[in-house]
Amino acid sequence: MGILVSAAAGFTAGTWIAHQQEALYGQLEETQQRLRKLQREHGVLKQEKETLQKQYSEMEESNRTLKTERDRLASEAATLEEKSKTQVLTLTDERQRLSQDNERLVRENQEFSGRVKVLEEQTSGLRQATEKLTQQRDAIQHQLAKVDNRVKEQQLKSQIINKQKEIQGVRKDLQEAEKRLRAVQGPAAKAQEESGKLQARFKQLQQDHLKLVAENKELHGQMEKAPQNVVRLAQQHERLLKETATMHYNLGVVHSKEKRYGEAAVEFLKVVELRPDDADAYYNLGVIYAEYLPNRKKALDFFQKYLNLNPHAQDAGWVKQYIATWQAWEGKERLD
Repeated sequence: MGILVSAAAGFTAGTWIAHQQEALYGQLEETQQRLRKLQREHGVLKQEKETLQKQYSEMEESNRTLKTERDRLASEAATLEEKSKTQVLTLTDERQRLSQDNERLVRENQEFSGRVKVLEEQTSGLRQATEKLTQQRDAIQHQLAKVDNRVKEQQLKSQIINKQKEIQGVRKDLQEAEKRLRAVQGPAAKAQEESGKLQARFKQLQQDHLKLVAENKELHGQMEKAPQNVVRLAQQHERLLKETATMHYNLGVVHSKEKRYGEAAVEFLKVVELRPDDADAYYNLGVIYAEYLPNRKKALDFFQKYLNLNPHAQDAGWVKQYIATWQAWEGKERLD
């Protein structure tokens, strides 16, 4: 009977051990699954980190390119504005000169017109005098046909010769007047032609001036838009910096949980580089260098920055005690 009881007790103990082994195997399998999951998450986070770093590099290059383009646009705008001012002054002087030339040509044209009118009046008078002399000559010739007296004939012939001389002189004066009239009419027509050309040139200058004003206005519009684009890109850059810093912080937490403190410290250092006001990152660095990667100088430095940013934090008392302890120890070492 005692043997049966002992066997039963042995069976119960063996069953319990088997159950315990199964439970341990289950926990081991669960732990391995969690490990594989964490490894996959780590791989994803690492890939995201590389992607973010690449995007950050591209954004920096884009910012440099935009800054160069902005400086170039500003330089071109200043050059064009100066050129526009110079051209406007030149066009103003040209317009004033053309206006003065036009006024002078108008005055000369008026003077030529007056002189032409006077010559036309003189020519008309000469023509009337010629017609009168011609009538007198015809009358004398008619009288000469009727007079038989030789003396009177000679006198009349002499008068006729004199009248013919007068007529020739009048004709000569008339020819000179017509020549002078043609000489005056030529410059007047030329002056009118030059005046037309100057007026066309003046209109062209006005059109060029309006075109330059429009180009200058458009350039000013581009200059006004350029700062807005730069501000928008700066905001995007700031947002990416914050997101990248958050990613590095999360990676640092993961590495810390997995006890990879060296890698965790690298990630937290990147956080404070991107986000210098992150008090939690300084605290984590202080703990890592105080407890896991012993470096008292770095730990004190990071803890002090943590207190500067967050003096009333929940862990501020412990941090102050740590700093005071090591500062007292350093003082004792210097005394020794």
